Amino acid sequence: ILEEMDETFPDSLVATVVDPEKHGDGVNSYVTYKVCTKTTMTAFSIPEMEVRRRYSDFEWIRHVLAEKYPDVIVPMLPEKKKMNRFAEDFIESRRRALEGFLFRVTNHPRLRKCPDFHTFLQAKTWALETAKGGEGGLGKMFSNLGKDSESMLSKWKGHKGLDDDAEAFENMKHYVDSLSEHINKLHELSRSMASARDSTSADLKELSPALQLLAQTETDLSGALNKMASASDIVANMHCEQAAKDVAILKTPLKEYSLLCFAVKEVLKNRDHELARYVDTHHTLDSHRKDLEKVPSKS
Repeated sequence: ILEEMDETFPDSLVATVVDPEKHGDGVNSYVTYKVCTKTTMTAFSIPEMEVRRRYSDFEWIRHVLAEKYPDVIVPMLPEKKKMNRFAEDFIESRRRALEGFLFRVTNHPRLRKCPDFHTFLQAKTWALETAKGGEGGLGKMFSNLGKDSESMLSKWKGHKGLDDDAEAFENMKHYVDSLSEHINKLHELSRSMASARDSTSADLKELSPALQLLAQTETDLSGALNKMASASDIVANMHCEQAAKDVAILKTPLKEYSLLCFAVKEVLKNRDHELARYVDTHHTLDSHRKDLEKVPSKS
């Protein structure tokens, strides 16, 4: 399942996400990102290309990759956000996350060769929409896949003998579940810590001008009060800078690891689905064999 992400490829493929741009107003507004690609792969008609893509376009290619490569851990996309989705800091955070997604795909030995991924990187907007062919059917397909998998797995539970690696994969699932739980707790703590630092910084920034005003009336203490005001500004900036570092060093990477755990669970579920199909086919074959044995042979 796991494959090397840092191997050297004979041809290069580099994709970056830049220049987010808002379109429209009100409920119909949305943001597009410029995806710039440079490559020496012969599968592309030109070595450099630029296209604009919406978040929904990234969702489409991620679904396609997960469908066509069910045994590969396909990188996850940043989660959707309903509130303040046009705030500059959120758009920049999403841009970085989308670029990280493309980095992982372009550096994967199999995903980078997917024709649909090449279409995503180079097709005009109308051509991409044609390739997508509507997202409704894809969503329905994934929904049915989950239902079918659960149905077949219920039949498989009593026939573990057909899976020699059942225990190993069961242990892997428990490990990933436990890891995901701990990472999510750490992510929440890092979020709370960064939020507390921002709050402290804001309070200290309000305290500084209050101390300066007080220094104007309390002349005997003006020197000490002005120093306190200056120190308050310095400490406020320190808290603000540390909060930004907490987000960059802790909160953001922990969220990426949390999403990676989800992607691993997705692949493990795909394995269960395929195993359940195998067991179901095996039972069907056994049933046909028994029926065949009941047919009297001609002497």
